[in-house]
Amino acid sequence: MDILGREMRKKERAMIPEECLEFLKAEEVGRLGLTDGKTLYIVPVNFVLYNGRIYIHSAKEGLKIDLIKHDNRVCFEVDKFYGLKRADAACDFAAMYKSVIVFGRVRFIDSEKWKFEVLTQLMNKYAGKNYPEIDKSETRKTTILEISLDKITGKEAHV
Repeated sequence: MDILGREMRKKERAMIPEECLEFLKAEEVGRLGLTDGKTLYIVPVNFVLYNGRIYIHSAKEGLKIDLIKHDNRVCFEVDKFYGLKRADAACDFAAMYKSVIVFGRVRFIDSEKWKFEVLTQLMNKYAGKNYPEIDKSETRKTTILEISLDKITGKEAHV
């Protein structure tokens, strides 16, 4: 079922939860969807899946932070476009893709120790193990957002 309680179209393309998690671990850019009930906002972010949650680093202020303070419900999406299968008729073209959508709630991480741990995980993901040591004072300047994975769905098409 989707977020509105409907069955997924093209169920044969559905990914199982373990595939969704592996895809989240591998991808580098996610899109965070937020709202305050009037405004919709989607922002691309770097992220890490760690201990069953998605973590994002952020500045301490800005539209993203304001919207989260108003409504902590979020939607998070990652996708990869593999190419296009061409055909003789326009409507027979097909996209080859994989996408995962997470619905959850975001909370601010206050623990300096946990913020340091998450920043370390982010650096490991994006820079590998060979990066300058993180100055622990950086945690005071950084906001870490934690997203719960309340619902996760994935779909893929390899034509």
